[in-house]
Amino acid sequence: MMHILNIGIEQKLGQDVSFRESFDVAVARAVAEMRILAEYCLPLVRTGGIFVASKGHDPQEEVHRAERAIQLMGASLLQIRCVDSHSRHGQRTAIICLKGKPTPKKYPRDPGTPAKIPL
Repeated sequence: MMHILNIGIEQKLGQDVSFRESFDVAVARAVAEMRILAEYCLPLVRTGGIFVASKGHDPQEEVHRAERAIQLMGASLLQIRCVDSHSRHGQRTAIICLKGKPTPKKYPRDPGTPAKIPL
């Protein structure tokens, strides 16, 4: 059975042992910068699972800034995919990361820290 998590941002969930490293897929809307989303979401994804972040039509610079955070969380950038949207925002982009190894126990950091001091 596949376990999927659709995340707003639940800042403490990644340190909860009953959720940590247990989801096949985590999906997040464009609720925060990619560096922050990676730190909150990737600790929840099992090794071999994927994290998908929804972003605007031109996220390349944001994704570039997030590469270090993605790697620190044990993942790599798998694909950047344009997605047609019928919303008023038009075209969206799916940022897809593949989790290759466990996230170090120190992540995610305390709530609020990733937003104040992004990786």
